Amino acid sequence: MKKALMTSIAALLILAADMGYSTAFQKPKKQPGKPAMIAGKRLIATYHPNGKIKQRGYQGYYSDQGISTGTFVGTWNTYDPNGKLLESIYYHNGTITQAYILKKKYHPNGKIKSVEKFNNYELYESEIHAIGTWQYFDATGKLIKTITH
Repeated sequence: MKKALMTSIAALLILAADMGYSTAFQKPKKQPGKPAMIAGKRLIATYHPNGKIKQRGYQGYYSDQGISTGTFVGTWNTYDPNGKLLESIYYHNGTITQAYILKKKYHPNGKIKSVEKFNNYELYESEIHAIGTWQYFDATGKLIKTITH
């Protein structure tokens, strides 16, 4: 039992390395005069009590001025207990002033429900500052409302 578990863990670590993803944070290298950048990332996943995936995405170091903190990077997906996609949030973290979050929600039938965009340049205060054009759709996928921020 222990041997099988250790073999499975080793296989996952090798797979993660082959895919170019780190299973642990890499310490970012400080580059004076350069804007804050994502320096390393790792896969984060949570599960429903039935064992199906609940949320999946990457977390990385956001380094600037000698500080490092874990932050969401790339696309994070959230699923219901049956495995249907509920929400997809894209975290764009280029430089601190260009960072944004693109949030998509879905109807139970899988059709897009809404698309919203937020500034993501203030650590720990994401989804406060709405930007861009937000779109809302009915269950058939028809655009029913647009709001420009």
